Amino acid sequence: MQHPQAAHVDEQLTRLRSSEAASSSSSSSIYQRLSNLQDLHDSLDKMLRLSITNKALSQVQVEKLLDGS
Repeated sequence: MQHPQAAHVDEQLTRLRSSEAASSSSSSSIYQRLSNLQDLHDSLDKMLRLSITNKALSQVQVEKLLDGS
C-alpha cells in the first residue's frame, strides 16, 4: 500500500507530464505547467519532511529505550 503523500506526488507527476505532452506556448499553458511544477515541489517537500519527522521521532524513542535499560 502506498503512502497517501507518495500517491499525491505520483498524481502531480502525471499532471505535469500530461501538461508537457499537450505543450503549447500560450501564457495560460505556461502558467498551468508552472503551477503543476509548484504543486509537485510542495508535495515532495511534505513527503520529505514527513520522512525526516518520522526518523527524528524514532530516534527519540530509541534513546528513551536505551536510557531506560
